[in-house]
Amino acid sequence: MKRLLTMLLLVVLCLALTSCQQLETLREEAVLPKYTATPEPALTCEPAQLYTGVDTEERLVSLVLEGYTDDTTITQLIDLMKARDIPCVWFVSGVTADEHVYMLRHAAASGIELGNYTISAEKELENRSASYLVHQFQRTQQLILAACAQLPSIGRCNTTQYTDTMLQAVRAGGLTHAVEPTLYLNHRSFASESDAQLYMESLVRGSIISVKLGQELDDDEYGDLGEELDERPAIDPPPTISEDLTKEDTTYQNIVSVVTWLLDQLEQGGYEVVSLDELQAARADYLPQVKELTEEELALYDPTAYAAPVAQAPIGQCATRAGTTEELDGAVFVGDAITNGLGGYVAWRNQQADFLPNTRFITWPGMTVEGALNTMEPGAILTAGQVNIAQAIKESGAARVYLMLKPESPRGYVLEEYLTNLRLLIHLIQQENPGVQVIVQSVLPGVSQRTTAPTNANIFRYNLLLGKMCQEHGIPFLDVAFALRDTDGGLKTDYCIDADTYGIHLSDAGCQAWLDYLVAHIPE
Repeated sequence: MKRLLTMLLLVVLCLALTSCQQLETLREEAVLPKYTATPEPALTCEPAQLYTGVDTEERLVSLVLEGYTDDTTITQLIDLMKARDIPCVWFVSGVTADEHVYMLRHAAASGIELGNYTISAEKELENRSASYLVHQFQRTQQLILAACAQLPSIGRCNTTQYTDTMLQAVRAGGLTHAVEPTLYLNHRSFASESDAQLYMESLVRGSIISVKLGQELDDDEYGDLGEELDERPAIDPPPTISEDLTKEDTTYQNIVSVVTWLLDQLEQGGYEVVSLDELQAARADYLPQVKELTEEELALYDPTAYAAPVAQAPIGQCATRAGTTEELDGAVFVGDAITNGLGGYVAWRNQQADFLPNTRFITWPGMTVEGALNTMEPGAILTAGQVNIAQAIKESGAARVYLMLKPESPRGYVLEEYLTNLRLLIHLIQQENPGVQVIVQSVLPGVSQRTTAPTNANIFRYNLLLGKMCQEHGIPFLDVAFALRDTDGGLKTDYCIDADTYGIHLSDAGCQAWLDYLVAHIPE
């Protein structure tokens, strides 16, 4: 019996194997239809217009709010904007519109413009399909309209890149514009009004400031260059943020104080908060980008390409020729105490013999780009040593101006602001002095053993950015630091008079090396 059962099992197994082989043969021989996914329908509408920060000579900014905290905080913010007659757009999600109907009605009745923040303020929407994006905007439009009878015209995507498809989806969703802020704040940004004052003093004119409600800032919202350029990148708070606040305060209620301090300081600094339309209308096309850099050129400005803060050739070398010392006579040098030291050396040399007698130095300790800009404001109150730089250059009759202005902070996420303000400074100098040649010099390092901020690595990275900006905008850039640093990227000790203390001030030999480099590199 067992033998019979075994034989039956063997027969069944053989039949099964045969069937599998036959089925596989049929599959190979048959022409089966292939599954083809239905392609995502392409959007054919015009893209929405994008509101961005603008270049402007006027002290103007725009303000937007995005997100939600709690009813009490939002009520206080709405009342604050109404009391001060501040135009702003509050971007609310569909979820917020559905759950906080009365708050939206209060905002609309207070003159606050509502914006579309998608259904749930989802991030990285650039990775979603077009149909998904259109639904996000359309559904949110419906929810906001139902809540307060106001239909938004402006959309905002949370931490999202605005691709062409994204902007088309914004338009297809019933909106005409999208917003890309240039600066971001949240409840952690200021611990006191003095923090807001420091923020205002380095603010870029024409910025769109986003106040994120009930949210932490993402890495790139501290600044696009933070992670790339800062040794402790963007997750570390900006220098104006209280360390105690970031460690201990986990609520969002400080945002009312942050916005109040911001508005107070903007007013004291002579800034006006205007609508997004008014900001765009104030755009001034000065110092436009004249060159798009190649991949090879961009690689030269990549800080990760250098193992140490040292370059084997001058950074961003512009077209130059060898000249004579006399060609520097009559030039104007603008800078801080380092440039002032060069002026002292020139004055000493001039006492010994006729040496650059017509060269002028406009300096004061701690001069920054913003400090230089402030001297040009109508009715500016100047402290000791300060002058209206553009007018002083005009009075000198100089044909060349050499700038060396370092950033006040080494942190990467404020360097963009310094570069933008530097372009404005150059523009205003040229506007007051038609035909003058403005030459930007690299910032000098300190001795290698110097460890205080900014470090030589910070300075080197800043100079890379500086050279890149100048090449893109056609501004002559001279890498003076190349001639004065040692193999480790620091200031040569022979060129420093305070190597054991500050480690940044130049000796006579250092000043002469600086001048020699300028003479050998006269921009054409």
